[in-house]
Amino acid sequence: MKKFIFDSLVAKLSTDYFLEKQSSGQTVTWNTDATAAMLLWPDFIAHSVWRRNNFWKHENYFLFAVEIIVEGELLIISREKKTLLKPGDAYLIPRGEDSVLRSGPGGFCRKFSIGFRGAILPHLLSLNGLVQRQCLHLSQPETVLQRLFELRNLLLHKDPDTRIHIQGLCFEFLSELSGIVSPGEPDNGTACGDLRLQEAVNLLGSNITNPLRLSVLAETLNLSPSTLNRLFRRHFGKSPKQYFLELKLQTAADLLASSTLTIKQIAVQTGFRNQLHFSKMFKHVHGLSPSAYRKSVQR
Repeated sequence: MKKFIFDSLVAKLSTDYFLEKQSSGQTVTWNTDATAAMLLWPDFIAHSVWRRNNFWKHENYFLFAVEIIVEGELLIISREKKTLLKPGDAYLIPRGEDSVLRSGPGGFCRKFSIGFRGAILPHLLSLNGLVQRQCLHLSQPETVLQRLFELRNLLLHKDPDTRIHIQGLCFEFLSELSGIVSPGEPDNGTACGDLRLQEAVNLLGSNITNPLRLSVLAETLNLSPSTLNRLFRRHFGKSPKQYFLELKLQTAADLLASSTLTIKQIAVQTGFRNQLHFSKMFKHVHGLSPSAYRKSVQR
């Protein structure tokens, strides 16, 4: 049954998206100043068909990317290791790494790719156990692909009211990719802690423009403030308050680097009470004023 569902999803690529085997594929993006403010965002979603001798090279790649094979084979060379991917396999390409992608020995590959960015991404990868992993065989590829299709359709329509929903789907995609989140998981152990941390990180990310008291966050998660504080310190080495401040400042840094928003607008979007307070905190952490930081990264 799973193979039938997976095959039907492969067929869906050619029907719903008008992507026949003869085409080379299509890339969908939606990147603006507003989406640059999101803590987690799909920079692109691409469907591509590769034939013999097709290849692509990443050098110091600036995104975290996932390659999902749906037909044929893909050869990836990374960390001086060759990996041959087949249908149902996913390959994780970390930020800042080099890799070479080639069509497999059979000379044909149909795949989906998605690239993520955002201040919260490193923490989510850590929570989902995806930092050190590279090649995954998806136990439920149809679920991951369905989530990808949802994201793709939303990026195509570019409705501003769906930006928060898109971010939420990205959270779910990474959770499903890792297989950590599962219904009915017992309320103890590391997995439960990770799940609650994921929920906490999601809530903090959704309230980046607003002050969120620790007591409110803990109550929402049905935890005591001391338990929440202990979870954050055990996993991140810092309190929820410190984590939230660093998250806001990293979001501000991303906006300074990738948007045309004014420093005052960025201060408002990242929840600081005024531009002066924002500039003071930013310089304390990054060693540069917001304007100097922007000049240094946009040269």
